[in-house]
Amino acid sequence: RGTSGTGPYMAPEQWRGRQQGAAADQYALAVTAYEMLAGRLPFESPDPVVLKQAVLDETPAVIPGLAPSAMAAISRAMAKEPAARFASCADFVAALGGEKISTRRRGRRGEEAGGEASRRRDGRSTWKTSQAIPLEAGASYSFEVSVPSNSSNPSILSKRHAPATLAFTADWRGPQTRRVTLAEIKGPAPGKPVEVPDLGLALMPVAAGSFRMGSEDGSSDEKPVRTVRIARDYWMGRTEVTQAQYRQVTGKSPSTFKGDDLPVERVSWDDAVAFCEDLTRRERSAGRLPQGYVYRLPTEAEWEYAARGGSKSKGFTYSGGNDIDAVAWYYGNAGKARLGDPFTDFGKAKENGNCTHPVGEKAVNELGLHDMSGNVWEWCFDSYGRYPASDETDPKGPDSRLFPVGRGGSWGRRAWLCRIASRNHWLKVHPKNDDLGFRVVLAAPVQ
Repeated sequence: RGTSGTGPYMAPEQWRGRQQGAAADQYALAVTAYEMLAGRLPFESPDPVVLKQAVLDETPAVIPGLAPSAMAAISRAMAKEPAARFASCADFVAALGGEKISTRRRGRRGEEAGGEASRRRDGRSTWKTSQAIPLEAGASYSFEVSVPSNSSNPSILSKRHAPATLAFTADWRGPQTRRVTLAEIKGPAPGKPVEVPDLGLALMPVAAGSFRMGSEDGSSDEKPVRTVRIARDYWMGRTEVTQAQYRQVTGKSPSTFKGDDLPVERVSWDDAVAFCEDLTRRERSAGRLPQGYVYRLPTEAEWEYAARGGSKSKGFTYSGGNDIDAVAWYYGNAGKARLGDPFTDFGKAKENGNCTHPVGEKAVNELGLHDMSGNVWEWCFDSYGRYPASDETDPKGPDSRLFPVGRGGSWGRRAWLCRIASRNHWLKVHPKNDDLGFRVVLAAPVQ
């Protein structure tokens, strides 16, 4: 019993001072695999109190580009309760490789049931995962496990890194070595923008994190404010989809206000979803789409998190600042003359010549995103619904898609509706509006 060990690799039961066993070794093995694949530890802090709380309460963030089955295996091996983990480390390695590796042996030759094995002269048996574990497009890794014939489970002693091969040594009733070979990972580089080259469609990185969604000072549907966690990195369109981009992908030009650099409008939710699906097929066919990623509409939570500036948020009212004229085209500044800010007078905005403006003219927000407030409303993936009182991870709204959400305000709407927290919604089959468009994200599919 006790709490001795290297903090980030210690299982929850070690932090609690409970009896330690093979399950704690499996946890450390999973932490090491996570670190090698993600390039960082799942839980880190120089403060042991903060680190302990993270190990006990938090869920490791999803590793971008890692196959869901592999991420699920790592998460299970890092379960908070030992009984929820795999029966053995061999089973964990098998789950990563996609085929069960049994610990049973047949005869004196040490053949492995369910896996590929051979008995070595030193009395150890070697298992290899029968298939590589997919990461992103063109990348994979695989395990080779060598253990003595009387082995049970390992405890991590050390690990080492080489340019293309990563290995760690365990004590499985004697020193053992496990090796993971990583092929080149091709996909979105964390923290780096992505561009669809022939479309000029740029997407900015949004790191995973948590934020307070909603507003206590806003409309009733912006309450209650609660903590929302975004578990995976994603990439948000730097601007709204332009008419030129929409036309190049779909061959259509539906907008009322014409101009290649103007945001596309008069598109329904179904139109926006179809564009994302066409773009996904297009980029996958060109070999430019990482495995496990699609182009789609942002969820309402992803939209608000990005509009707030993600982990770099400075707490502005509008996306990019508190001066709406600096960051948004809206009722007051999008036409021929300056208009006062009425409660609602969309007709007067049209009489004043209010219209869309070329994307990217207003100041960016903390993530380098333009026009998240104003210009055109932006469709989200979610359907409209009341916020729950409890905190959430990656919410996606009601299952129905009857009333999709729109965010951000527009050229014909007052400043209040251009606030980051403001929400709107339309019937899915609503007539197409000339102040309603969308932007895309590159992300994992919504589950």
